Amino acid sequence: MAQGAESLAQKREQRQKEIASKSEAERARLERSFKAFRTLSEADQEKLRRLDRELKEDARTGQGQLQEAMNRYYDWLLTITPGQAADLRGETNPDKREKMVRELIKEQQDHAVAAGSMQGGRFPAGLSDEDLKAVLKVMEEAMRENSLSHEEMQQLDRKKKLAREDPKKKLAEEVYLMELAYPLRHFGQIPNWCTEEVYERMVLNISNEKQAAHIRRVGTQKEGLFWLNGLIWRNIGGKYEKLKPDQAELDRFFAGLSSAEKDQIMRLTWEQQPRQLTYMYLEKKSKEEPETYPPPPPWMRVGFQGGRGGFGPRGGGEPSRQGNVPGRGNKKRGRGQREENE
Repeated sequence: MAQGAESLAQKREQRQKEIASKSEAERARLERSFKAFRTLSEADQEKLRRLDRELKEDARTGQGQLQEAMNRYYDWLLTITPGQAADLRGETNPDKREKMVRELIKEQQDHAVAAGSMQGGRFPAGLSDEDLKAVLKVMEEAMRENSLSHEEMQQLDRKKKLAREDPKKKLAEEVYLMELAYPLRHFGQIPNWCTEEVYERMVLNISNEKQAAHIRRVGTQKEGLFWLNGLIWRNIGGKYEKLKPDQAELDRFFAGLSSAEKDQIMRLTWEQQPRQLTYMYLEKKSKEEPETYPPPPPWMRVGFQGGRGGFGPRGGGEPSRQGNVPGRGNKKRGRGQREENE
């Protein structure tokens, strides 16, 4: 009995030393994880303990199948839309969640057959970089002719110049162009610059024949534009993924938050915390380095309710940050469009 108590005390002391030797950011992450764990019910805590034991046993035996399955599932989550991911996170019934996953995979496979290669059952990543460049070029020419104000054209030219000088700033140019293309006042509608001729030119500039054929088959121009816009944002979304911080950087960011901001994070579920932290990190970087870190799309944050329908300025159903699109007041429009009181 005494030996057992002594052994437990030694283990506790060893763990305290291990924690003390970690960096401030690592200790902050452990604190955040522990607080999140304490908010769970006894049943959920036991589920996590059991999962931890199973993962350790799986690794100890040298098989690693459970960890591999978790890694595959995590990779797969990156291939679904923000709305689909939100639906999955909101489903607490494991049987219903499994059914949703199977349905999503089937939907992906059906779409992949129609629009591109199977790629292991994943959704196509979106337009290629070359196709995106060609499609946005057609879009920009049409907007310059019909809808952009002088101020908007100046701002766009400035961003294009910065992108030519530094490729890391290309994303900000692409995001700004999409914001100009889909102003909030016309959310869900075909923008005035997108005539049938312009729409056809954009589709013709897609070198992936299966993607182009699928856009033409879906029905009306509005439906086709919805799919095209989705392929554009899948490409842009992949670039946002590359801006995300690694775990160590995210831990350091959390350690530097105010007490109120930390409390805000701690009130979220375990799954929601890294997502919201990442959104807050990218939002902060967008204020510090706006030409390298454009404001993160709303679908990256916890609580986004944009859904899957329509096409908006930032690939979702919520407004962009107004400061990112100047020239939206009572401005005189470009050629071919009357003045509007916006």
